[in-house]
Amino acid sequence: MTLHAKKIFFLTIFAAIICTFLFLNRNFSVFISLTVLSTVLFSVLYLTIYNDYTLLFASLLIANHFLGQQGHVIARYTILATVIFVIPLIFYLKKPPNITPTIVSICCFVVYYSAVMILRPYSISTNWFLVHLESLLLFIICQFLNWDLFKIKKVLFIHLAILLLYSIPELILYSKDRIEGPMLSATAYGVIITLIWATWFSMEMFNCKPSKTRLIAVTVATLFVITATGTRMGYVGVFITAVSLLLIRTYLLNKNVFIRILKIAASFLIFLSVMTFVWVVLPDDLVIKQNFSGMLQGEIDASNLGRLFVWYTGLQAFLHNPVLGVGSGNFFDFITVFYGTSNIYRFVHAHNVSIILLSELGLIGFLSFFLIISMAVFSLIKYLRTPGRSEEGFGLLIGFIVMVCLSFFDAIPYFPSTQLWGVWFISVLCKMAYNKPKQVNHSHG
Repeated sequence: MTLHAKKIFFLTIFAAIICTFLFLNRNFSVFISLTVLSTVLFSVLYLTIYNDYTLLFASLLIANHFLGQQGHVIARYTILATVIFVIPLIFYLKKPPNITPTIVSICCFVVYYSAVMILRPYSISTNWFLVHLESLLLFIICQFLNWDLFKIKKVLFIHLAILLLYSIPELILYSKDRIEGPMLSATAYGVIITLIWATWFSMEMFNCKPSKTRLIAVTVATLFVITATGTRMGYVGVFITAVSLLLIRTYLLNKNVFIRILKIAASFLIFLSVMTFVWVVLPDDLVIKQNFSGMLQGEIDASNLGRLFVWYTGLQAFLHNPVLGVGSGNFFDFITVFYGTSNIYRFVHAHNVSIILLSELGLIGFLSFFLIISMAVFSLIKYLRTPGRSEEGFGLLIGFIVMVCLSFFDAIPYFPSTQLWGVWFISVLCKMAYNKPKQVNHSHG
């Protein structure tokens, strides 16, 4: 067995053991925290031996799913672990950090919370403050490291593999209409898997020598888990991924406009045929099929009505305090005051990332996030326009497009138990402009 094969075998066994332990003991927050910290310490050991920090970051992202599983209740161990990570990672610096995003992120954090502490428009949620601090620290650490396409894809693959493995014991041991994953939220579980898959799959599709067996196996497993979560947005994300891939690949591979149009139309029809076949084969009693059927028949279910309700309420919250918002974690409190009753479903956010940022953080918070995300987009575009760049970078663009589209209908990735993934993804995009154009396509996940 080769050294590379031994690494893959070892990591697979390790991931399966960790998933099993975390799943069986997920109601014991202290045990989970200690288990996650042990996993992270193992990742640091792996970093020391192989000079590879991809497993460390994959562990951090997985840890966030488990430690943030009760909504806004974030285990303090995560903050401690994140701060400790800065020290060993600094020793592996190969070039100076990306200064501009680092300075901008620190300034945004300090300015916003300084304004809140001085003006006191609302009471600060300690848990949410720690979530934002945790996100800031991870963002800064990422800027201190070199992220090439191979490292990014490796983190995505490890992260996706562990989330898919987690579904196995939940499907076997529990009989639920919708599996919820480590976040204890079917929607969050389905959407985050979709986002990771969309990015990794797209990068592999732009690889000159992709592993077709792995592509098919991972995609089938992903579609199965998305179906089990009953999350409609999962299939919407798959559709957006397919369309984006068709458009970009056709544009890159063919210069003749007429040929481009024909290939796009043909590929789109094939994709629709496959999706129609899958739809017919799916059992009628599946939650996801019932939800989609209702939408196709023009029915407005409680989920859709709830979104319309919180979108309107979120905009009202923004108008109530347009500068600083009503504060993260205070959205339901605003609902009870605004409508004069607490006898209402407990909506904890506005189910739209833009409205969430406006309503909870105001213009200052919204513009802070918008500025950092804009820097990430410009960095990625600069890389994609560089002669000699790897076409796998277009996979990151597709992942970003899917994330933005799905963020219109829910809180992911701003949701506490998925926020670190969003921070990591944006942070590595900020680093793309600093990548050398001579990228080599790999067939490894």
